[in-house]
Amino acid sequence: MVDQQTQKPEDKGGFNLFGGGKKPDPNNSGSIAEFVGELNNISRRLRIIEERYSGLRRKVTVIENNMLSSNKKNVTEIKANQEQLDDFHHEVNKMKENFKIMISEIKECAKRDEVKVLQRYIDMWEPIQFVTRREMYKLIRDSVESQFDDLNIRLQQEDYIKDQIKLRLEDKK
Repeated sequence: MVDQQTQKPEDKGGFNLFGGGKKPDPNNSGSIAEFVGELNNISRRLRIIEERYSGLRRKVTVIENNMLSSNKKNVTEIKANQEQLDDFHHEVNKMKENFKIMISEIKECAKRDEVKVLQRYIDMWEPIQFVTRREMYKLIRDSVESQFDDLNIRLQQEDYIKDQIKLRLEDKK
């Protein structure tokens, strides 16, 4: 047990963190230079790692910002698409209602056979040759006036004949 207590810590390999085997002796200037060199090397490596870490943090931040902006853009596009879809749905419902109205009106329309029957009646009656009320009144008036004119002429003729008869009778007397 005494041997272990008298043994120096560098023999155990206890104080050397990065390999190298022995603890630098403070009296030894070469060992200090090596220690400072190792410390500078470690410091340089640590700075490189920190720079890489900083670069990665910036990249992650950029990626997160891009993802957030992309997400916002996607959300707005989805909302716009949803509004368009709602508009299309509303228009389709309007079209369905209009089609229902059109179908109900078409059902109330006359069928081909009914139209043919009506056409036969119209051809038989010939409504184009029908007379309007004005035309009928005019025809009646003209007819009555012509009859009155004929009657007046006859009356005048009768009066003339009577006058002639009277004159002749007077002449003979």
